[in-house]
Amino acid sequence: MDTSIYIREYRSDKEDAKTVILFHDIGGGHYTFDSLIPLLVEEGLHVVSFDYLGHGLSSGTRGHFESIDEVKNFLKELYYNSKLAQGDEVYTLAVNQGALISLLFSTLFDNVKGNIFLNPKIRIEFNKNLKNELLSKIPWQPNFLSRYHIKLSKQSNDLTANNFVTKRTLIVLNQILKKVQLDVYFMECRNLIFSSNKDSIIFETIMSEFRDEIEIPEFNSVKAIKKQDIIFKETYNWIYEN
Repeated sequence: MDTSIYIREYRSDKEDAKTVILFHDIGGGHYTFDSLIPLLVEEGLHVVSFDYLGHGLSSGTRGHFESIDEVKNFLKELYYNSKLAQGDEVYTLAVNQGALISLLFSTLFDNVKGNIFLNPKIRIEFNKNLKNELLSKIPWQPNFLSRYHIKLSKQSNDLTANNFVTKRTLIVLNQILKKVQLDVYFMECRNLIFSSNKDSIIFETIMSEFRDEIEIPEFNSVKAIKKQDIIFKETYNWIYEN
């Protein structure tokens, strides 16, 4: 099927490999994950990388989505033009504003089993009407409050500008992070949230249970979490724990 979306698929040799679809930030591109992709494939995950319309190597006019239907049509085109995206067990990994797009993606297709967010910016400002319309489509998980208020951190600049993702590195902490309040939403599938501030790394799994915070003391400067450390291990184990 012909498509105007730039899509790249990276296959792992692992027999039972699961698929991770990478959602870049608005204003970014597939190149945000260039150094992360080999790491994921090496560890036994299929990877799908793409550009939003008007971004990177995808065609179209650069700009934000204007309606919920436009977003849905884009995501359906992405799904049906990627064999890996149609696999039995798929996860999304999204950065900042890409988290909102990946949330909708996970409600459209039953094979999406979970979402992973890096400093997600769920509360967007560029189009409040679109945000409200999109969030109204998300099915809330029964027996839970519809939303949970949590403190996260937002990186003030583009990820690639600060080497947020580098070779052999998953997350780089930066003192210029600014604390903000974000809304995190319960969903039927699992959600793993990574947020960083100048003091610690925090991960939290939103399921029927909450995991304890993992704090790394004296992490108050720009340092790297390598793949053998807690964040990469937690990500990989989380995907394969079921």
